[in-house]
Amino acid sequence: FGIEGWRAVVGLFGVYLFIKGFKLEQYVLGGLEELQTSLTRNRFAFFMYVISLVFAAFAIYRGSLGYNEFIHRGFFEGIAGIVSSTVYMILFAAIALWIGKNIKYKARSARSVAGGVLFGVAVSLVVSTAADLIILTEITALNFILSLVTGFVLMGIGLLIEWKG
Repeated sequence: FGIEGWRAVVGLFGVYLFIKGFKLEQYVLGGLEELQTSLTRNRFAFFMYVISLVFAAFAIYRGSLGYNEFIHRGFFEGIAGIVSSTVYMILFAAIALWIGKNIKYKARSARSVAGGVLFGVAVSLVVSTAADLIILTEITALNFILSLVTGFVLMGIGLLIEWKG
């Protein structure tokens, strides 16, 4: 069994206590029910959910690397390192989740889904540039302003697509 086995047992027990302590049973059971429904009805939606989880796990890994790379400069820079290194992985995870959910429930049109994706791209562009502005000295305020303008244009296009869709 060894030390790794005990770590797994203690980790699972910790997750259980976390769920019970914060009264998250309803959300966890809802997620498990969603997983069961995906397995039986919509296999493509389940595939998109799995892709989303893979991107989220990769984002956590990259976030720890980004934090370790910039923490020697300060806590604020470490957090900016996490954001800078994970924002696009989180975007891809969110897009896969968004597409999977909308395929499963067919609640929105394809144009509306595309509008949501454009909104996510716009927000992640601005957040990424803001984090890079903090941690990289070669990024100027002009680059940040240009990313803000680009983000607003993308959000406008997304809202237009959503409104027309």
